[in-house]
Amino acid sequence: MKLSIFYLTIFILLSSSCRETKTIHIASNPTINTDQKHQNNIVKIRYQALSRGFYLQIELDKNVLLVSTDRNHEQRKQQPCKTEDWNNIILLTQKIQLDKLQELKAPTENRLFDGAAHAQLYISNKEKEYISSGFDHGAPPEEIAPLVSYILSLGETVEKQ
Repeated sequence: MKLSIFYLTIFILLSSSCRETKTIHIASNPTINTDQKHQNNIVKIRYQALSRGFYLQIELDKNVLLVSTDRNHEQRKQQPCKTEDWNNIILLTQKIQLDKLQELKAPTENRLFDGAAHAQLYISNKEKEYISSGFDHGAPPEEIAPLVSYILSLGETVEKQ
């Protein structure tokens, strides 16, 4: 009797741990992107960096690229967003899990003592706006670094006009 209870207990434990292992394995698989439909509907991206004496906002959609260097957006410069640039933005966002954007950890924390401007990335689709956790301007989390670098390079082309 005790032996059958022992085997039954072992069987239950093993069968439940197998299910958990499968669930964890599937959830942690980096090739599965549950945000695919969200990426396909991206309508606007905004990068914002600010400190006491600095302000930069780069906002783009598939039609226009806007750059503002003052908080009141009076010194706003714009240019048409090229199709190639927008397509590159979409490709870079497909490498990001939008639902995890707010959970990304910044590699540095200089913004906490005015050592760097505070930056955030906003990605909007037709349904929702995803906002990154704060990070130092110039030092984004690794997962969004290529996208942020590309956005900043586009912003520089507008500022030079």
